[in-house]
Amino acid sequence: MLPLTLAVIYPLGKLAEALGLVNRAAISTGTTSTLLYAAMLGIWLITGIAAGTLLLHLSLHRSRTVDVHRQVSQPGL
Repeated sequence: MLPLTLAVIYPLGKLAEALGLVNRAAISTGTTSTLLYAAMLGIWLITGIAAGTLLLHLSLHRSRTVDVHRQVSQPGL
């Protein structure tokens, strides 16, 4: 998660600070830690759901393809 934090979350935080959405001096360390943990958890959940959905789709697609090949390879009834 550290490379993701440095590549995504940190630049977004700097952009929010530059745009005036976040006042760095007014936010406590505990609040920033909580926001960082929430952002990392959100990214982890989105990535996990996307990966799981892709793998489920590929698994179902493969099982349908195997069933079709089995039906085609059986002699006519």
